[in-house]
Amino acid sequence: MAHPKKRSHKFKGAIAIAIGVLFLALLAILIAHPKNSSYQQTNTVEPGVHISLGAMEYSISAEKAVKRTDKNVTELRSFLTKAANEDISDNCPTVYYNLVAPSTNEDQVLLNYGCGYPDARMFAVKQNGAWKFITPTNQFDAFGIPACSHVNKNHIEATIAPVCGNGMTDDEADISYETRL
Repeated sequence: MAHPKKRSHKFKGAIAIAIGVLFLALLAILIAHPKNSSYQQTNTVEPGVHISLGAMEYSISAEKAVKRTDKNVTELRSFLTKAANEDISDNCPTVYYNLVAPSTNEDQVLLNYGCGYPDARMFAVKQNGAWKFITPTNQFDAFGIPACSHVNKNHIEATIAPVCGNGMTDDEADISYETRL
């Protein structure tokens, strides 16, 4: 059986080591984050146009992601950039258009968009060789699921809207969801 004094010395040694480690951690934090007036951490994004075509912008070739420069990608990027530049104003200095999903033949896309933050959804479709937004854009619920009447009326592919909601108008209290695949 160990002597009581030896256990006491081991305990005191462990406490001293723990205090030393905490002191070094605190010192490292203070050095890494100095508190002076010239140090400011900002998480803001530069004002302007922010377009992301996500995975549509790349193709896999020889097991590598290669940036696409074909007509589908360049036309969509040009359309979204033009729309975003028109949206910029004093009240909206930062505009986002982020592709969520393209249709199978890439002539329909689901987008997140917004002023300051991409928190709304809408569809864009290519008709007669030109891209256009489908309006109104308030046809999505709080989860980003579109109204069934909206996707059916506009012939949106199930690949980009696999679920839709019925009863999303103000006068109907219950929403029921259906799969479209």
